[in-house]
Amino acid sequence: MSTESSESSEAATRIPVAQIQERPVNGVPGWAALALSLTVVLLLGPGAIAGGILLVLAFSGPGRAGGVVLVVLGSLLVLGGAVTLFGLTAVAPGQARVLSLFGRYTGTIRTTGLRWVNPFSRRRKISTRIRNHETTTVKVNDADGNPIEIAAVVVWQVRDTARAVYEVDSFVEFVGTQAETAVRHIATSYPYDNHGDATLSLRENAAEITGRLSEEIAARVASAGVRIIESRITRLAYAPEIAHAMLRRQQAGAVVAARQRIVEGAVGMVELALARLEAGHRGAGRRTQGGHGQQPAGRPVQRAVHAAGGEHRLALPLSVAGDGAEENPTAAGSRRARRARPLGRRRTAQHQRPDRVPAAPGAVRGRPAARGRRTPPAPRTPPEARPGHRRRA
Repeated sequence: MSTESSESSEAATRIPVAQIQERPVNGVPGWAALALSLTVVLLLGPGAIAGGILLVLAFSGPGRAGGVVLVVLGSLLVLGGAVTLFGLTAVAPGQARVLSLFGRYTGTIRTTGLRWVNPFSRRRKISTRIRNHETTTVKVNDADGNPIEIAAVVVWQVRDTARAVYEVDSFVEFVGTQAETAVRHIATSYPYDNHGDATLSLRENAAEITGRLSEEIAARVASAGVRIIESRITRLAYAPEIAHAMLRRQQAGAVVAARQRIVEGAVGMVELALARLEAGHRGAGRRTQGGHGQQPAGRPVQRAVHAAGGEHRLALPLSVAGDGAEENPTAAGSRRARRARPLGRRRTAQHQRPDRVPAAPGAVRGRPAARGRRTPPAPRTPPEARPGHRRRA
């Protein structure tokens, strides 16, 4: 965290400190100034001019001099009223007027409506509305050296109109350039994917990354009187030349993570089963101790739970008749006989093998039938007994 804060401070120190600040000015209500100017231009000035002309025509000598003075005064009133009308300015909502008189900053009007200011002052219109700036898609290398494509959108607003006008040449272009620079710096400071590590990455920690992006852009454009409201990454992807290879890497990582999750679930199930078996064994031991030390009869069975690294066996009684009562052997024998009956019926219903023959009549009952035997072959006739045989000399 200290590294990121130091980087932000370094970015802020690279920008010169602003030498001017905004001073709010309300001005004079414009409707009152408009009425006064029209009165002077349309009534007082023309009346004075008309009276002076009448005096010049009606009198001579001193009277004529007074008429000339009235004509000059009326002309000045008309001219002054006309000049006063140029001091009227209309301020719309979401706009401001930056005033300067003979090269000196005098203030900023943010009050909406018709206002009147010094007619000789220069008024610059500047918008204070919220604006969006979307950076172009740039190709940079992330912290791991992989080429990526990234773009962002920045929401900003003019906070100090004096700095926006006098500290930079064009504050709109300044914001665009600094936003693109900050996006490049953030993209090269973090990897695209952390691959299971605890570090921040552009893909998995979007909220933290966009927060730090907003902080860096705000530090860069603070001298221009601009306030950064929000910034978001609109495009983030690997460059086309390595996109396929990195996609396969992500798929392999997803498979490994899924298998690891399955193993963790299996281990958790084994631990839960062991805990339940131990709890049941402890409960059976307590019931045995409560039955005057008598051990319940029955045939124990062994249940094996296989876990990674070995086999755990826990012997538990098959049946518990009650508080120290033993099971009736006669009833147990009858149950075993009932279980064995269906098996005997199935065995007797099987077909006999084809190589066996039925027992001969009169055989002793209960003995197995004799196996079938082949008929012995007939004896061979010697050659001398065959007809037509000639004995060799």
